[in-house]
Amino acid sequence: MSIPPAEHVAEAFDLGRPTGPMRAHRYGSSETWRLETDSGAFLVKRLWTGEDPSWRPALEAAMVFEGACAATGVSMPTPVWPVDVAFGCAARLPEDGVVRVYPWLEHRTVEVSDDLAEWLGTTLARLHRTAPISGSTPEPEWYGIFPAARWEAWLQDGVVQGRPWAAVLKERLPDVLRASRWVAEAFESTGPYVRTHRDVLPANVLVTAHGPVLVDFDTAGPDSAPLETATATLVFALRGAAEPDRDRVGRTLAAYEGEGGQPLPPREDLLARRLGMKLGTLSERLDKTLGHAPAGSWDLEPLSNSRRFRSCSTTSDAGPASSPADALAAMSQGGRLSRHRGCSH
Repeated sequence: MSIPPAEHVAEAFDLGRPTGPMRAHRYGSSETWRLETDSGAFLVKRLWTGEDPSWRPALEAAMVFEGACAATGVSMPTPVWPVDVAFGCAARLPEDGVVRVYPWLEHRTVEVSDDLAEWLGTTLARLHRTAPISGSTPEPEWYGIFPAARWEAWLQDGVVQGRPWAAVLKERLPDVLRASRWVAEAFESTGPYVRTHRDVLPANVLVTAHGPVLVDFDTAGPDSAPLETATATLVFALRGAAEPDRDRVGRTLAAYEGEGGQPLPPREDLLARRLGMKLGTLSERLDKTLGHAPAGSWDLEPLSNSRRFRSCSTTSDAGPASSPADALAAMSQGGRLSRHRGCSH
């Protein structure tokens, strides 16, 4: 896929005269480049090429939410608006797809030694008060919940194509279906629901001279505020460790409540979202290895070697263990974690 000419991007966003070609930054879910002009440096992100995908309306809604978050004090970059708006804050280049642009932030990535507990709790609370959802329960879009027939179709296609993971899926299918039911029940019973970032991970945080900044709002949408809070708290508290840092968990939740977030309920399925995200990742890998979706930058190692099916195993009568913690059942009690039990992750 060709790199958009720097001149085309600069003209579309009125960025000044380029001082050289764009340089590749990274390719995660989307291609990104660094563009330097006589007015500064910028991050350019290509959203897609060709026809608009079915998820364009969801992206437009995410851009609206992104704009609203700035008003509630979320630490985040401000997008550059194009001269001619295609939708949201994106421009359509005639031959190079749909792109969006941000000012370049001098930064480093999050390191294991970074203690972001208070920042994380405050940021989650500000996200969750930006666009509350009332009167209905949204669909659990990020939770990897599919009908049994969908999983069975993936299995059948895997057998026909001779995929090495087919035998593992056949063995683990009852566990996957049971885990899916458990995750769905947890989501349906754990409000309040909000529009939120949905991908609050260390990989989406940049550490700048002015503090941490949350980036990549393109997948923002409806979710459970308690379940997102529990998952993000655990992920950041697990950095570089086998078990969560209890002090960081407590300070994250204290900051969350101090900024107006509701205390998390003491229930054993608070980490159902973590398991749901694993199921979602698993389903994406199935689609990509079967050729149902483009691979993009994904590493399509044989799934039978990835342990992703193994992580869906049931380990207690209360439901599948979804992390090294017993679902952070005691997080509402001064940040103390309940006793840990093993679970691959």
